[in-house]
Amino acid sequence: MKNNDALYFGVTRFSVYSPKSSGWNLSSQYSERDYIDNLYSDERLSARFDIFINYSLPIYASYAEKYSYRHIVIYSEEMPYVWKEKLYKAASKFPFVCLCKSEEGIYDISGFMKKLVQEQAKSSCLVLQFRVDDDDVLSSEYIDELSKYASKSFVGMSVSFGSGIAAKYRENVFTNFRSVRKHFLALGLATVGEYDKHKEELWFPDSLNKNHIETDLYRPVIVDSRKPVYIWTHHDFQDTDAKSPKDSVNSRLLSYKPLSDNSSCIHSFPTLSNDYAKYRSDAVIVYSLGSSVASEDGMVKFSAVDMSSPGLYKIDYSFYLSSPLRMNSRGLVLCLAKSEEVSVEGMSLSKRKDIGWFKYVSVGSERVFGECEFYLRSGVGDDGVLYLKRWGYQGEFLVDQFSVRYLGR
Repeated sequence: MKNNDALYFGVTRFSVYSPKSSGWNLSSQYSERDYIDNLYSDERLSARFDIFINYSLPIYASYAEKYSYRHIVIYSEEMPYVWKEKLYKAASKFPFVCLCKSEEGIYDISGFMKKLVQEQAKSSCLVLQFRVDDDDVLSSEYIDELSKYASKSFVGMSVSFGSGIAAKYRENVFTNFRSVRKHFLALGLATVGEYDKHKEELWFPDSLNKNHIETDLYRPVIVDSRKPVYIWTHHDFQDTDAKSPKDSVNSRLLSYKPLSDNSSCIHSFPTLSNDYAKYRSDAVIVYSLGSSVASEDGMVKFSAVDMSSPGLYKIDYSFYLSSPLRMNSRGLVLCLAKSEEVSVEGMSLSKRKDIGWFKYVSVGSERVFGECEFYLRSGVGDDGVLYLKRWGYQGEFLVDQFSVRYLGR
């Protein structure tokens, strides 16, 4: 046995055919034929296989080198053979992967895991299992962090790691990396159990199959958000968003702050380091203010901003207020012209034509720094116009920095 004598199991449901399940959007939204076609479509599975085999498994292989670790992949007999063959090859390449077959959504994960424990355990020991979807990625330090809770005093408890990174997956590449702090996500949600060698019994709480969001209603939960330990993938073929429009991926990501600490991403997620480096290097400045500009009648206009490409844009700005003001979350508004011709995610659409798409700018001191991100579904040409206008603040202001960067699709 390796490190601390505990056994660790990752569990991934790999596009399991579950026609009677109410917990999966794909199974509840479509007829059975359409459900199967969507579940096993080339677009959906090619994304998952790329992420799981090329991004996730090489990281999980490092777990097996350091710990007694197995990764159980539950798959369906109904999966087309061309895709099952890819799973068989992955299990051959990564010997710690154990395939558990399901038929019409029925499988015995407890019995399957118990057999693996009996093969490995030479004495009674702790057993820790965790969930991770086929399109998400855990960090190289995940089990290092989880092993801190491999203790008899935590048996029967779960561990929720709250800190991670959200990213967009598109055309075999991860982009748009964001910092996330969210508790009780399924990815990386772990539970501490134990195996009694004498009785040959493997024990975990009976409530493991409950909704992960409600974990703390059924058993004590340790919440640890000190390090980012997961990549929460957002893409167009996500089951949890099967009822939402595809472009909602961009809106969801814009609700999280951009990732600022690149070292944590590169160090903890080595398979994504090239994607992240490319994402940062591909950023293009499409507008930069040459010199300070004073407002006239409470407005500054920025003309000839090249926003001809659809995708993500980021604005960095700073300005001085001419008169003091108490904190006002709606002091100014940042506006995008051509509102009738473009759809913008990350901004709101005003009924006033002189406002158009906008985002409030918070003010509360003489010097104001800030940033704004928005996603254009289609470009607005190379003559786009942006404005800063006063709203709750009634004085004038001096803009000394205003730059627009294009961050790609």
